[in-house]
Amino acid sequence: MSGSDKTRPPDSKPLREQRPRDSYGHRLKRLREQGLKPPIAPHGEEAGNVPRSDFTLDCGWGRLVFCQTFQRPDDVAGALREEKSDRRDIAFYVRDPHVLLASAPQEIFLDPSHTYRLDLASYRASRRMPRGFFIRRLTSRDDAVSINRLYAARAMVPVPPDFFWSMRDARSITYFVAEDMHSGEVIGTVTGVDH
Repeated sequence: MSGSDKTRPPDSKPLREQRPRDSYGHRLKRLREQGLKPPIAPHGEEAGNVPRSDFTLDCGWGRLVFCQTFQRPDDVAGALREEKSDRRDIAFYVRDPHVLLASAPQEIFLDPSHTYRLDLASYRASRRMPRGFFIRRLTSRDDAVSINRLYAARAMVPVPPDFFWSMRDARSITYFVAEDMHSGEVIGTVTGVDH
């Protein structure tokens, strides 16, 4: 018996056997709750613990409309109707998409795209590095131009380069690029939203 086994009750498991199950449950609980936690204020200002109602976040190409902050589907539809020309507003965390669509069936499109959740605050990169490219934060105005080049190639709404640059230190939104290791060309991009 080791020294730590002597102090442990006979029927309990060693801590190393308990931890994986406990941390798995903790992560699942966080995933369930995070979509409903109060959003942070735009441009990195702290919003505190009070949920803001009817919250949207400008991403340059349009707004993310956080549906959990709206009282009714009609209110979400109203926010989506405010979309400006040459922009795309996206409703996020829609509890009942069919109800939202029914409130404005000729005006709202249900996009089948996926979003991915990654806790950037605690994320640790894999030991296996990708080959041929690396991922980094946006660091220059040239990166902003490269992101728009990628957006245009996929018929996406471009973002004013000054918007990217003004958000480079924001806590609420982070722009990442994938850079080719050999040519230095930006070959991909992703937007991270802290919410």
